[in-house]
Amino acid sequence: MRTFSSPTLTYLQSRSGIVSHTLLWVRARNRSTRAEETNGAWTGEQEASFTFGGASRAYAGGSAMAPMEGIVAQVGLSVRLQR
Repeated sequence: MRTFSSPTLTYLQSRSGIVSHTLLWVRARNRSTRAEETNGAWTGEQEASFTFGGASRAYAGGSAMAPMEGIVAQVGLSVRLQR
């Protein structure tokens, strides 16, 4: 069971509307340069920056997170591409 702080619990119990967003942060290795590259997207309207662990990350907003098929998890080293 999740534990919430007192202010968060009070807010959740107030039965007011909740607006939730999804953030997606991807770290991947460039196949040509072997350098690690990052990219962020979120379901908000505009670009925004969020800070996690003291590091600020930029997330593209709006249509950057178009609906996609569910991600399938499987054991092994199979490569699955998402578009």
